[in-house]
Amino acid sequence: MTTYDFDAIRPFLGADYTLMGNGDGLCFSNIKPAFDADEDSLAWISQTRKDRQDLFDGCLARMIICDGSILVSDATLLKKCIVVVDNPRLVFAKILNGLFMNDLGYCAEGTVHPTSIVSPDAKIHNTVTIGPFNIIGKCEIGEGTYIGSNNVIHDNVFI
Repeated sequence: MTTYDFDAIRPFLGADYTLMGNGDGLCFSNIKPAFDADEDSLAWISQTRKDRQDLFDGCLARMIICDGSILVSDATLLKKCIVVVDNPRLVFAKILNGLFMNDLGYCAEGTVHPTSIVSPDAKIHNTVTIGPFNIIGKCEIGEGTYIGSNNVIHDNVFI
């Protein structure tokens, strides 16, 4: 899987952003909603959500995009990279489009579309591209494979 660091998202932030916390060495390989994010996720929190502080406090992602209303503890700043912007949704969409979609609107090579669900036990070569709305079980997918959209690949399948 491809990983991205803060420098990969910097071009999509524009001029008005504030970086808080420790971005050194932190990377993400997927994009997920804050409530479903893991440590390898980039997550964002909408400035319109009433529960945005609770979402932030419970989010496992080490890179989070949010607005300035979020209160961030010193302990969080030691282990996470927080990107503060005026419009987190817009910035998140720009990052998603820039990093995960090619000119035709499909996923870039070696990426998994964020709407796809992939078993943590799946063995997937780093050149595999998985498009939107797929469910991938405990399987093995070999080099250069492209999986379009709306597929189910069950356990014990080898491609």
